[in-house]
Amino acid sequence: MKEYLPTEIPREWIEELLDAAHWAPNHKLTHPWRFHVFSGEGRERLVGARQAAVRWAAKKKGEQTSEDALNFARAKCFSSPVVIIVSMVGDEKKITDQENYAACWCAIENLLVAATARGLGSYPSTGDWIDQNFVGPILGLTEKERPCGVHFLGVLRATDDGQAPARGAPYHLVYGGLSA
Repeated sequence: MKEYLPTEIPREWIEELLDAAHWAPNHKLTHPWRFHVFSGEGRERLVGARQAAVRWAAKKKGEQTSEDALNFARAKCFSSPVVIIVSMVGDEKKITDQENYAACWCAIENLLVAATARGLGSYPSTGDWIDQNFVGPILGLTEKERPCGVHFLGVLRATDDGQAPARGAPYHLVYGGLSA
């Protein structure tokens, strides 16, 4: 979900979500994830990275960066009350690095499920500012670390009928060749 109320999320709730995340499976108990939490005016620190990614993408396409694109990048950083960027500790061994990345996304899933259980909306994302590591300097990442994803959290804005937006179609289960 992408539309949130400006309601502040209590620190205890964020800590609860991070605790759920840390229970994710990870090979050899490496706990390769790092959580970087931004809220309030702290989200301003993200604007430069997001706008740098917009400029980089425009330059790559041979285009000028529009003010609208830069304004959108700024607004995105403030689109939810809490922004959590998850980074990971990489490894020189390819298989271990892949396992660490997978473990980070397992931790992210735990975080997002805990957020839903808490009644919060969430929206995971990546994009150039994550994939090209424009956030690395802001997060203080070392050469062995890289960002995995950014996660927007908040209280969902209700629809016109006062209900939280639907999450999409329910799943279709096929078990043992029989549809349920």
